[in-house]
Amino acid sequence: MPSQPHAVRQLSQRESRNAAVRLLPLPLGEVALRSNDGEGKDADERKNPSMNEPEKIDPRELSPLALAFVGDSVLELLVRQRLVEHHRLSAGKLNAEKVKYVSARAQFREEQLLEPLFTEDELAVFKRGRNASKASVAKHASPEEYRASTGFECLLGWLYLNGRLSRVHELFEMLWQSFDPNEK
Repeated sequence: MPSQPHAVRQLSQRESRNAAVRLLPLPLGEVALRSNDGEGKDADERKNPSMNEPEKIDPRELSPLALAFVGDSVLELLVRQRLVEHHRLSAGKLNAEKVKYVSARAQFREEQLLEPLFTEDELAVFKRGRNASKASVAKHASPEEYRASTGFECLLGWLYLNGRLSRVHELFEMLWQSFDPNEK
């Protein structure tokens, strides 16, 4: 049986460019941040800037959920620090105590306690965070509690990123002195 010649297909310009990009060796230590969309290395670097970029984003330009992302860590670190400084507990017990302060339900109660002390600007940031849309809701909190806790985290993140650490500590001290984590 005579063999059929293999069909030769000419690559499109895009396929050709992608094939060439994939085949180029990288210099030692260089990380490939390239996609297969045919736009090349420069386009990918614009889409995915290095996480080590010197550009700093003004906190006023951040989304409420980005501020809440930071604020969540701020509150958790303060609670962890306070627990470790004043209690000799195992890591598991420290975590159980921490959850009493950083759950959505607890943060809702903490925010209600502190809201009368918020400045006009702080209240505006809290409301902006509270009104941010989130796709999910915590399983142990109502939507109202979850939104308010997001607003509270947003406020803490905004204060922290604006360098207002003394205000963060002031609010935390008031919270720590007035909040009963065992109250339901």
